[in-house]
Amino acid sequence: MKKILTLTYVIATAIVAIVTTIMQIQPALFLIELMAPDEGDKFSVKLVFLLTWLILLSPFIVVVTVLFFMRRAADAKVVIMPNQTGVWISRKRQLQSGLVGVPVYINGNKAGVVDNGREKFFEVSKGSLIIWAGEGKGASEKNELMINGGQQLKLHLELVPKGLIVQHVLTAK
Repeated sequence: MKKILTLTYVIATAIVAIVTTIMQIQPALFLIELMAPDEGDKFSVKLVFLLTWLILLSPFIVVVTVLFFMRRAADAKVVIMPNQTGVWISRKRQLQSGLVGVPVYINGNKAGVVDNGREKFFEVSKGSLIIWAGEGKGASEKNELMINGGQQLKLHLELVPKGLIVQHVLTAK
């Protein structure tokens, strides 16, 4: 759902930027008057379009960046004891989906999100567990693991492009 909303917003802002540049109405009119102050002066249509699109995208970029840093600050406050039972998941730093966290599911419930280039601890109870990362077609395979009390398992998460889909791969270290 988030991807659909994001794509819809980006496409809608591109359309608005194109229309405002062609019709020479606000917000593109401000940039046109800035680049061509006198009547008959030429201006770069591409530059006006790109700057208008960036202006229209800026609220979205600000919201995504603020949410990213809020989630990072919340993760920094967690204290893990050496005898806690749980799973460490480290995500490889990659360009694709850099600002997007990958959801992790343990026994069918969303346990949390792992950010790009970060490592996160998920506390679980001893016994068997089923763990996977991502959702939809790009989700990783479900891993069935057995964990003892006080044990901490380490898993590695990587995003691998497969055609138009980014496949999540969750493997043991």
